[in-house]
Amino acid sequence: MPYLLFPQEAQFFRNVRRALTQLYQSARYGKLKPPIVVVFGDDEFLVHRVIQRLTDLLLPSEERQTSLTILEGKEATEAELAQALFEPTFGFQLTRRRVVILKSPSFLKEQSKRKRDDLAWYRFLQKVPEGTYVLIALTEQPSNSQLNLLNEIALLIPLSKLRQQDLPEFVQMLAEQSAIRMDKAAIQELIERVGNDARQLATEIEKLALYIGVDGRVTVDIVRELVPSLAMDVFALMNAVVEGNAAKALRMLDGLLQRRENPMLILHLLARQFRFLLQARLMLESKLISPALLHARADAFRQQLEKIPEEFKQRLPEDSRLNLLKQSPAVIRNFLLQARNFSREQIVEALRLILETDVGFKTGVDQGQQLALLILNLCRMREAAQQLQRPLWGNETRWLKREVMEVFVGFAQADITPEVGAVIPGGFRKRISTGVHDPLHATACVISDEQTTVAIVSVDALSVKRSVVESARKLAQSRCGIPAQNIMVAATHTHCGGPIANAFESEADDGYCRFVAEQIAEAIVKAEEGKMKAKIGLAVGHENRIAFNRRFVMKDGRHQTHPGKGNPDIVRPAGPTDPDVGVIAAQDEDGHMLGFIVNFACHCTVMGGTEFSADYPFYLAETLRKEFGDQCLTLFLQGASGDVTQVANTLPREPEFGEKWAWRIGTRLGGEVIKAVALMDFVESVPLQVAHSNISLARRQVPEKMLEEAKRVLSEDGEPTVDRIYAREIVLLADEVRKQPFVDAEVQVIAIGRTALVAIPGELFCQFGLDIKRASPFPTTFVVTCANGMVGYLPTPEAFKGGGYEVRLARSSQLVPDAGNQLVGEALQLLQSLSVPPASPSPQIKTPAWDVGASPPELTGLSP
Repeated sequence: MPYLLFPQEAQFFRNVRRALTQLYQSARYGKLKPPIVVVFGDDEFLVHRVIQRLTDLLLPSEERQTSLTILEGKEATEAELAQALFEPTFGFQLTRRRVVILKSPSFLKEQSKRKRDDLAWYRFLQKVPEGTYVLIALTEQPSNSQLNLLNEIALLIPLSKLRQQDLPEFVQMLAEQSAIRMDKAAIQELIERVGNDARQLATEIEKLALYIGVDGRVTVDIVRELVPSLAMDVFALMNAVVEGNAAKALRMLDGLLQRRENPMLILHLLARQFRFLLQARLMLESKLISPALLHARADAFRQQLEKIPEEFKQRLPEDSRLNLLKQSPAVIRNFLLQARNFSREQIVEALRLILETDVGFKTGVDQGQQLALLILNLCRMREAAQQLQRPLWGNETRWLKREVMEVFVGFAQADITPEVGAVIPGGFRKRISTGVHDPLHATACVISDEQTTVAIVSVDALSVKRSVVESARKLAQSRCGIPAQNIMVAATHTHCGGPIANAFESEADDGYCRFVAEQIAEAIVKAEEGKMKAKIGLAVGHENRIAFNRRFVMKDGRHQTHPGKGNPDIVRPAGPTDPDVGVIAAQDEDGHMLGFIVNFACHCTVMGGTEFSADYPFYLAETLRKEFGDQCLTLFLQGASGDVTQVANTLPREPEFGEKWAWRIGTRLGGEVIKAVALMDFVESVPLQVAHSNISLARRQVPEKMLEEAKRVLSEDGEPTVDRIYAREIVLLADEVRKQPFVDAEVQVIAIGRTALVAIPGELFCQFGLDIKRASPFPTTFVVTCANGMVGYLPTPEAFKGGGYEVRLARSSQLVPDAGNQLVGEALQLLQSLSVPPASPSPQIKTPAWDVGASPPELTGLSP
């Protein structure tokens, strides 16, 4: 049998691509001749990519469970091969089609020791049944004798590692296979960001296809928005160093090395970061930037940058890549914030360590190990800075001088399930409950460090009115003494909760609101009474496959919420998601888990129907209870999910609704919490701090013309259509705005050690949540929404320009476009008013070297 292309031709990817296109065409129509294909080469990813592509074309996904056999290495014996080829399986009898994949089969390695007539596998492959295809993947170069033998019965496909000049064509092929379009500039940008790693390029193409959708066009801007670059990853690594978080920084470095990033390039980018840091420090010492402006709005910060005198600018490098002031304002702001944590001498010392590492790279010692040692030293230097140096600006850390206090924690729960027949808010139309899928609760966690006591309550509800929060706080304070301002009450935002909110056709039930306030207080009191000496652990997991931005930029330039799966007019998501899974865990003195606080950004809109349910947080809590015991309770705190939901509008799969998907999402989230706990360090003392403030937010005035049209629609008889429902909203909102043109909003921060919880009383858009996290002085920040009241949706100013459900005028979207920015600014001021505790010093652990590990090369037994 012939080669698909000869090895010398395979050195040029253009030839490979042309040949594979013809081969795939044959496979698509079931005309693959011969039925045996051998793909070999030293790029494991490319080899397996071709095998996977052929499998996809030869065998529909629904047939793979019964008609696909994969044998690998030692499992690929001649006996197993015979069974896979000739056994009349049910799937083969039904479809008369099957695929057998052999990955580096062991019998091939043994063939050189046996005569051809003794090779059973060779005889088997000569008699492959009709409808059966054999795909052989070899990731080591076969010997000439193996190739000669295989060439008699199979089609041979040699593959070579991609050369730099082949990458654009390779990316173009991947894009075509994923049914997306990429212009040359976008392809070049992707290659610059990812490098020549074929696997990583394919992964990023798949991500782009997921976000853009079928037949979408990928531009340079989209690549820059969605594809992380090495520079961005080193930027994040630098953030971990600034936090003094050695474990996090080393994990990130390991990820870069696993991705086969060039250690020398990582080192040079780190050097660039510290050069920027030095320039930022000089700007701070020269008082060129006011501390207040570090957290100001973007336009105010940009104006301040424009006022920096030319004399200072001339002191900076001419090369724009090394000049901090020639970077974006967001980058400059970040370095200014980081520079507050270092003295000029420490930054210079860091640059000296980097130079030493650069010299060490030339000695032949493992570069990855040298980088790890550098990161460790930089983090230790940061720890020393926290212990010995006060930042240039910051708050007094007088509480650091106090004695180490023990921490006491209690969890408790109170049932808030309404009577069946009550209204379920959260849908566009009125729903009357017909049953209870799972009970609704108010779950409380009380934490005390002997000086300060805080209570955090999660309520299975669409939202919690400010009046309910204030009532519950007063009751709790009177019964157990916890100050009202130290109590955070947050709704999980389940759309299958009780009648506690005014939303479209649903109105709150005053009696139920009073009952919920009473039960919140009851849960707090029980948690306070049951608190015990405990240890606290804090971590952040990562889950990026269950939450998706639900707003999309469409071809007409407007934004649309839930445009529908398979919509050809989708261009790209209009906003980000936040994959952080924030976890606070508490153990008793014996190591038994008391409970969890879990923070994640995704709408609780999965269950639907007419039964009360906590939605996917119910399955989250069940997963953790089954793992850690019935005593373990879980508080779910909703993140910045105003535009984030479980629906993957660009994924061609079944709609993500109902009990099945609630279980999937809750269980997967619970699994991520368990992973975080597995590597969590628990401490016996965490200082607690609280700050809060109230601000007035302006409501949008209802235009007179819109109000007149709403009244006209309502004056006519008709069914409750979308227009009639919104007309009612306009009339109700106009009356409320006339009586009260401003609403009060409470912003609250509770700091638990080096982790801050920021409570926002509305449905904050995800971008705002990310902004708070990035600008927060605390190493870890949880953004908690639907907390301490509800002022409605808080979209970004860009969202108002694009349109969509969340910005349409109604009682659920009533505030001026700048309201979100005001709340974010207030939250950052509160965060700055608190003191960030120093990181615990890393233990200075030394262990003896393994005596066998230093065996000299003379003991290898090889001649010199």
